[in-house]
Amino acid sequence: MQFTLLPASHEAKGCLCSENSWPDFYKHYLSNHQVRPLKEGPLFCPTIFKDNHRCLANAISAQFIVFDYDNKIGKERSNSPALPDDVAFELEGYAWACYSTYSHQDDWPKWRLVIPLDRPIKPFEWEAVWTGAFYTLGGDSNNIDTSCKDMSRAFWLPACHPERKDQVFTEFYEGTFISVEKLIEASGLIPKAPEPEAPTIPKNRASTLPLATLRDVCDALQYIDPTPYEDWVKVGMALYNLNNDETGFSLWQQWSSQASNYDAKAIKEMPAKWKSFGNRPNEIQLETLFYRAKESGWPGNQQPVKSNLVDNLLKKQQEQLTIPDEKIFKQEHHQPQFPSHLLTVGGMLGLVSDLINRTATKVQPVFSLCAAIMLVGLLTNRKFCTPTGLRLNEYIVCLGPTGSGKDHPRKALKKILHDLQLTDYLGGERVASGQGLLSRVKNNPNVLFPIDEMGLLLQSVMHTNASNHEAQIITNLMQLYTSAASIFIGTEYADQKNKPRQDIEYPHVFLYGSSATEEFWRALESKNVLSGFVSRMLITQTSDEYPADNEFQQIDIKAPEELKEWWKEVSNLSGDDGNLVGLSPDKPIRLLFDKPAKELVDHYNRDIIHSALKQGNEVDRALFSRAFEHVSKLASIRALSNNPKSRYIQLDDVKWAMDFVSYSINVTRFAAQNRMADSEYQKNYNEILEAFRCAGNKGITEREFNRGVFSKWSKKVRMEIRDTLIAAELIKYGRVEGIAGRPRHAFVAMQAE
Repeated sequence: MQFTLLPASHEAKGCLCSENSWPDFYKHYLSNHQVRPLKEGPLFCPTIFKDNHRCLANAISAQFIVFDYDNKIGKERSNSPALPDDVAFELEGYAWACYSTYSHQDDWPKWRLVIPLDRPIKPFEWEAVWTGAFYTLGGDSNNIDTSCKDMSRAFWLPACHPERKDQVFTEFYEGTFISVEKLIEASGLIPKAPEPEAPTIPKNRASTLPLATLRDVCDALQYIDPTPYEDWVKVGMALYNLNNDETGFSLWQQWSSQASNYDAKAIKEMPAKWKSFGNRPNEIQLETLFYRAKESGWPGNQQPVKSNLVDNLLKKQQEQLTIPDEKIFKQEHHQPQFPSHLLTVGGMLGLVSDLINRTATKVQPVFSLCAAIMLVGLLTNRKFCTPTGLRLNEYIVCLGPTGSGKDHPRKALKKILHDLQLTDYLGGERVASGQGLLSRVKNNPNVLFPIDEMGLLLQSVMHTNASNHEAQIITNLMQLYTSAASIFIGTEYADQKNKPRQDIEYPHVFLYGSSATEEFWRALESKNVLSGFVSRMLITQTSDEYPADNEFQQIDIKAPEELKEWWKEVSNLSGDDGNLVGLSPDKPIRLLFDKPAKELVDHYNRDIIHSALKQGNEVDRALFSRAFEHVSKLASIRALSNNPKSRYIQLDDVKWAMDFVSYSINVTRFAAQNRMADSEYQKNYNEILEAFRCAGNKGITEREFNRGVFSKWSKKVRMEIRDTLIAAELIKYGRVEGIAGRPRHAFVAMQAE
C-alpha cells in the first residue's frame, strides 16, 4: 500500500512511503495523535506522484479514499453531525479507519474517514470512485467537506491542541477492501481512459567501442595506473555503472591494490567512496575507461593481453563470497525452544489443550496449553491458594507472526466459557482505560481478559502521547496481579460523591494475550522489565511459525462433559477446617507440597533463584524475583487439573512448572538482549538484524532489502544499519544456495565466533 508523506502543507515535494498491510498503515500513521500548539505538521496524500512532486498533473495512482467530516452548514455547525457510528452500517464488513482532526471538539465533532480500495485507481477513475464512495456514505454534503475531493489533496496526520488532548479519538476496522468497480457503478459515471501518447523513439548513439566483456575490462585495467586519484575515481565510477554489486566493487578493489599508495586508510575509505558513486549515476561510463586504457597503449579486444586479474577475481569470488553453511546463523539454535515434554500433560489441562488443537485450522500446541492453563485457573474461582498463600491468577502472552494460528486458542476460550454459561467470567478483548479495567473487575473479581494484539495495546498505552487514563492500564494490571490475596484499594478522587473509590475484594484476574512477536517486543523497553511489569507475565513463542493446515479439523467447540463434571466438583469443594473454607475468597483451600516436591522447591529457592538474585544482572534479578511465584501457581493449577480433591502438589507438578517458568524467563532474557530497545534507532537495528536472522540460509538480496517489509524504513536508515551490521560481522554478503538449489548473492546473518 503506497502513499505520499509530506513534511508540511507548503511543501510540494514529498516522499513515497509503503506499508505491507492495512493494519501497518493504521498503526504507523493514524493510531496516535501528536499534541502540538499549531495545526501545521506532517501530512499524507493517498496518491503517489511522478518524482514525488505533489500536483494533479503528476498523479499516478491512489489506493485510498479520504473524506473530511466537518459537520457544518456554511460557517455554522450542523444540527445533526455525522459520527463514525453513522458510517459503520454502510461500511460493515469493509476495512476503514477514522480519527479526530485538529479542530475537533466534543460539541462540534470533526473527523477524517480513510477507506482502502481493493486496487490502485488511475487519475481518470478518481472522480467516479470518489463520487461512488460519497453516495455509498449517504451523499451528505452538509457534513462532508466536498472541497476536499481533489486527487492531489493532502491531509494532516492525527494531531490535537494540548487543551483538547482528552477529546481525541481514533478507530480501526479490518475487513474486505471495498471494490473499485462497485464504487464506479454506484457513481453512475463512466471513466474514460486518455488516449495513449505516441511512443518516442530514442536516437541511437553511434559507438565504436569494443564488446564490454569482463575480460575486456580486466585487460584494459592492466594499462591504467591506479595511483593518480582522478583515474582511480573515474575507473571506480565506470565499474559502478557497469555492475554496482559485489563483482564490480571486488574488481575495483583488486585493481586499486596495485597502486603505490594503497594502504589501510584507502581500504577503509573504499566502501564509502563506492557507495557515493550512486549519487552520480551514468556520469562516467566504460567509454572513459577504454579511452584512458588506449591512451596508455591498450590494443583493444582484438589483441587481448595476458591478464590474471579476471582469473584472480573469479577465484576470489568463489573462495570469499561462497559462505559455508555451518557459518550461517541458525535461528533454531538461537531462540529458546519450548520443551516438548511440557505438552504431555494429563487432566483437564490435557483435555482442553487437545480440544483446542483438534478445532484449530493451524495447530499451535504451546498456545493451546497456555489457554488451558488460563481456563483451569479461572474455573477454580478463588477457592484455592498455594502453600505460601498465593492465589492462582496468571498473566500469559503468546507470541507468533501474523497468520500463524495464535488467535484460535483465545477464541476457543470464549466459546468454552460461553458453553459453560460463564460469560460473566469474560472481560473485554480491548481495554480503553485503567478505570474501565477496574470497573470490570469490580463487577466480577474472577475474570479473564482475552486481549488480542497485546503488542499494539502496549504501544498505545506506553506511548509518550498516551493519556493518563490509558497509562493507568499498566499500573492497574500490576497492582491487581499482586492484590489477589487481599483487598485492592482504588484511587481517591476529589469528587467523592460522583466518583467514589472502587475497592475490590480478592481480585482474581487472568490475562491471556496474543500478539505479533515484533509488535510486542517493540512496545517494551528495559525499564518495563526492571519495573516488574514483564516479570508478572509468562511469555511464550511458537516453535512452528507457519504450521500446515489441520486436515482433521473439527468445527464445533463445546465444553467436554468431563470438564463440566470437573468444574461442578471444584465448585462444591470445601475444606476440612470449617464450613467457610473454600466457600469464601478470604478463606481459600490451601494446597500443600508433598515431601519430594517440597525438597525440590527448597532447592529451587535456595540454589537457583537465590543465585540469580545475588549474582545475576538487573534483568535476571527482575525476572527471577517472581519465578517461585509462577512455579507455585502453575504447579497448583496442574495438581488441581489432575485431581481437585487432592490437597497435595506432587513432584511431577513442580518439575513441570519449573521447566515452564525457566523457558519463559529465557524467552524474556533473550528478548531483553536482542529485541528490547530504549531508543528508536536500537529498535530499528534489532528488527533489521532479526529479519536477517530469520531469513537463514536463504539470506536477503539487495533488491529484497529495498522492498517489502524493509520499505517502512528510509533508505538512509536501512543502509546505515546494514553497514553497521557488516562492520560488526553480524551479517555478510556472499553466495548462498537459494530456492530450488540455485545459487544467489545475498546478505546472511553469521554465527557468532
